[in-house]
Amino acid sequence: MKDTRFRLESLLQFADQLVDLMTLQLSALERSLLSAREAAADVSRRLRHERAAVLKQTAEGGFRPPEIASVWAYLERLERRAAELKESAAALEAAVARKRDELLAAEKERRMLLKLKEEFEAAVRAELNRRHQQFLDELAGGRHFRSRHEQ
Repeated sequence: MKDTRFRLESLLQFADQLVDLMTLQLSALERSLLSAREAAADVSRRLRHERAAVLKQTAEGGFRPPEIASVWAYLERLERRAAELKESAAALEAAVARKRDELLAAEKERRMLLKLKEEFEAAVRAELNRRHQQFLDELAGGRHFRSRHEQ
């Protein structure tokens, strides 16, 4: 009988491992994205709060000229940090989308290999069943032949 071992088994195992690895990488990227979004939201909230405080204190006349420069520099740093964090989150979103696409492609390949394996196993079972039936037919034919000639 021909080889009953699925020749692409090692490739299927590799595809399984690849899907597992990519799933872990995707979840790590998603956690990083969540952290980046939270950090950006925190900085944006702090910036809004600080602007409101500066406007309130300015309206009350609480700043002297040297303090105004340092307050505006602080607000500008917060604005830059918020922009950096938003850019970082956007880059992570793109990386998550790419990794998700890669994972989908790897899962598709894995499913294709699984289907090939199932088809191979079905063909092997059919061949075994055919040979078994052939053996039974020969056995029954032999008995029939012997019973005819023994009479």
